[in-house]
Amino acid sequence: MNKKKKLVTICCLFLCLCLFSGCKQATEAVFATFIEGNLNEVYLGKTNETYLKLSGSTVEESKQIYLDGMEVQAEYFAYYWGIIDPDYGETYDDLEDELKQEILDLCKEIYGNAKFEVLSSTKQNDGNFAVKVTVEPVDIMELANNQFD
Repeated sequence: MNKKKKLVTICCLFLCLCLFSGCKQATEAVFATFIEGNLNEVYLGKTNETYLKLSGSTVEESKQIYLDGMEVQAEYFAYYWGIIDPDYGETYDDLEDELKQEILDLCKEIYGNAKFEVLSSTKQNDGNFAVKVTVEPVDIMELANNQFD
């Protein structure tokens, strides 16, 4: 996972924790459920009613969040592999629709193999919650580079 993706993920998790820290009736299970739902939404494009209620989202909004994230990854993929070069005025939007769809589908397949697990959620002394998560990085760029070396 690239540094930008890690930072976005950490910021999302932190924001989620901050949003819930003011809820008096929040429990460790609620936080764990929310974080797991968020990871499922972002990486796998999956959601459930419990997560939608906790996040205040609709199925359509959840699908759009997933699609937006995959499009960011597809654009990064195209840039990384030299398919586009913004320095020469080539952007992802300039690609033919068929090629963009192929790249998008590839990114969905790659991220569909993401592995993560919400291990525990604990209320801290200050009232905030800490959620322990393990994430196996999706390091497709590194793996592909190793194949070329």
